[in-house]
Amino acid sequence: NISLVLGYTVRDRETSDDQESLIVNGDLTTAWVFRRARIDLAATSGYRQDTFGAENNGFNLYTGVDCSAEYSFTRTFSGDIFGRYRYDRYIDFDPEIEDNTFNTGAGLSHQTFNWMRLRLEYIYRTVTSNEDSRGYDENRAILSVSLFTTNQLRRERQEEQREETDS
Repeated sequence: NISLVLGYTVRDRETSDDQESLIVNGDLTTAWVFRRARIDLAATSGYRQDTFGAENNGFNLYTGVDCSAEYSFTRTFSGDIFGRYRYDRYIDFDPEIEDNTFNTGAGLSHQTFNWMRLRLEYIYRTVTSNEDSRGYDENRAILSVSLFTTNQLRRERQEEQREETDS
């Protein structure tokens, strides 16, 4: 799949010169589905305003690549791995801030009952930046229990059946 969004932005700034520019955001995704496995690959790039964190980082240019793979060992037991890289350049800072974020992880899932799934996963994340205070390493282990209603189970089974017939 390819998604391409074109736009034009005008930034009316109070303390400096106004800025006008063409915006191009793009996503490219593909998947390979096998009998018991799936591999996903995605690339993305674009321009956005980063205001959802604890601090307002302003506008940034970004580029990223994601890759993930899942394998079903049995009908009820599966494993997955992923890797992700993202480059962000925050253009509202002087000098501009450049972050490189790497994520990797793996997980195991077990459908214990029709209405319950157990999952154990590990995620490693590292951020390097030209701004020393922004860099960090993170190790995260998560044990989760997911409970499903009858409607959720029905939708998941229908999706699995569609995937099986597509492959």
